[in-house]
Amino acid sequence: MFLYLRQKVLAIREKFTFFNEHQMPIFRARGSFFSMPKRYELLCANTNQPLAKIRRKFWAIMPTFYIYDLTTNQQICRIKKRFRIGRPKLDIKTPAGRYTITGSLFAYSFAIHTPDGQQFIQVRKRIISWGDTYEIHLDQNFKQPHIAAAIVLTIDCALHSQNRQGDFH
Repeated sequence: MFLYLRQKVLAIREKFTFFNEHQMPIFRARGSFFSMPKRYELLCANTNQPLAKIRRKFWAIMPTFYIYDLTTNQQICRIKKRFRIGRPKLDIKTPAGRYTITGSLFAYSFAIHTPDGQQFIQVRKRIISWGDTYEIHLDQNFKQPHIAAAIVLTIDCALHSQNRQGDFH
């Protein structure tokens, strides 16, 4: 399955849309407007039903985000940016263990692997586009595309945490 993430440019409030292969919107996400801590909400594009919530930890030296699956009311994972000179590094911790990231976060060409080593998300930035556009390939066995969408959105937010509206780091 393929998803495409596109950020709306020149918006007061951060807005993202996830599309399928046929360019039909599947999910929408919006960031909170000047709130501390920063929050994002992932919604079904057709029904506006909240599917996931992303919250940035307020008092943290390095940007730390928590993802909650609103369909099960459970915390899915914690994504924390690590201090590193040069290319960014993220830790993704889940109840099942740590996810690993291979490839280059800096170049937006990376894959995410489950604790047992299975790749379930591959992300590639599209070069020629207005605003940020990402192509996300999901493994066919992964049955929760809203969770994958929330993870990729959180990674984007963590990498741009110093530049986002309402983020104070």
